[in-house]
Amino acid sequence: MDIRVLLIDGLNVLRRVYEAQPDKGSPASSDHSVDGSLGIIRKIRSAVEPTHLLWVFDGEPPTWRHDLYPQYKANRPPTPQGVKDAATKLGPALTRAGMAHLGVANTEADDAIATIARKLDINNIDTVIASTDQGYCQLLTKHINLYNHVKKEFRNDHWVNEHFKVPVNLYTALIALAGSASDNIHGIPGIGIKTAANLLIKYGSINAILDASETLPAKTRSALLSHGSELDRYLKLVTLRDDIQITLNLKEMRLDV
Repeated sequence: MDIRVLLIDGLNVLRRVYEAQPDKGSPASSDHSVDGSLGIIRKIRSAVEPTHLLWVFDGEPPTWRHDLYPQYKANRPPTPQGVKDAATKLGPALTRAGMAHLGVANTEADDAIATIARKLDINNIDTVIASTDQGYCQLLTKHINLYNHVKKEFRNDHWVNEHFKVPVNLYTALIALAGSASDNIHGIPGIGIKTAANLLIKYGSINAILDASETLPAKTRSALLSHGSELDRYLKLVTLRDDIQITLNLKEMRLDV
């Protein structure tokens, strides 16, 4: 049987389940969120048909991104206590259901998932990441796909090219230039996704764009000269790390059914 690994961005699922609870904030909401998350997992498994599964929790902040950029995600409200309580209960529930889970201290699930997915990709193992977070687009290859569990859509490297008008290898540069409001990464003022894509397709990289700044329209040139020094930091922030120390192996992720 061919191996197909499902990596689930845990907080991405759990937070949405919690917010959909009519009794969120009540003592029972964490239990309901656990039940709801298990239900979502069943639906994702039905769509993906994995042989192996891993639910990945976020480690408690601060992470290296907060050290690099203290304003990282500062525009987001704090994680509700009900979500934290549900996460505490969900680990044992996953274990009882025969599903592996992990969380790495001070590490976002994104980086842990990137580390695992790229190791699997090197070995030509098909992997599906379940999340609505488009930051995972930078990982997509022949063997790594993204599954949006809300829209129930699979996305691959061709989708990135069609949707963002840049190949996967330019995705992080695109977001560094255009910014990511959800992460409080501002990008370059006046440069949106469309302009950033056009610049990257024409010049090929952020450095090449900066080198050609004298040939750009006045507003774009001025914005780059005023804020270009931030681009290196933005690029680091939006790039997922793939060097997290994780000891879990495929055997531990194997599903019995």
